[in-house]
Amino acid sequence: MMRFFFILLLISTNHIAHSKGMDIIPEDSLLLRVMEQLDLEESDINSELYVGQALPYSESGTVMVILKYVKEDDERFIDHRLEADAYVVVVDNEDGKILSKYDCPKVVGDDLPLLYRIEIEDKDYQLNKNIRAFGIRFYY
Repeated sequence: MMRFFFILLLISTNHIAHSKGMDIIPEDSLLLRVMEQLDLEESDINSELYVGQALPYSESGTVMVILKYVKEDDERFIDHRLEADAYVVVVDNEDGKILSKYDCPKVVGDDLPLLYRIEIEDKDYQLNKNIRAFGIRFYY
């Protein structure tokens, strides 16, 4: 019951902020600094599905998954907010500089409205002695 109330409170806060024209993304946030480097506006991304998490093996890095809507001027455009490209970025926590970026064009197609959560797996995937990885899950 408490979890339901907390989720409802978050939804209500988000709705009030949108209805009053308030920005959902804080001006000094790490996400905003990354969006500037990617040349993205707040209206370009799906902020509800944005996820960011500190790397489990590095205190100085954060991994982010940002969904960018496919726009009308893009040849892949079908209907605004029905398709999305994804940016997977690793960011320095101190200055917000992108250390690594992976572009995933049209990672989510017509089923974007069915996508309800993106999760970064923080398991320590040791590929070899010097290289570690993380996982990303899309939930439909």
